[in-house]
Amino acid sequence: MKYNIFIHYKPMESRYVRLGKYQEILLNTSLDSLQQREQFFHEFCHAIRHVGRQTMMPRAFREL
Repeated sequence: MKYNIFIHYKPMESRYVRLGKYQEILLNTSLDSLQQREQFFHEFCHAIRHVGRQTMMPRAFREL
C-alpha cells in the first residue's frame, strides 16, 4: 500500500505492469510460496529501482 502497487495472483508468468499511475505485480499461482516470494522481490525491484533507468543498476545486476 505504501507504494500504491496492487498485487494479484494469476496462473501466468510473473511480471510488473505500469499503466500511467497504475502499478501492479502479477505473481504466478503455479509457483510455490518461496518461488512467489522470490518473484515478488524481483518484480518489486522493477517498480522501485530501475524501470527505464537500468544504467543506474550495479553492473553485476545488469549482467545477471
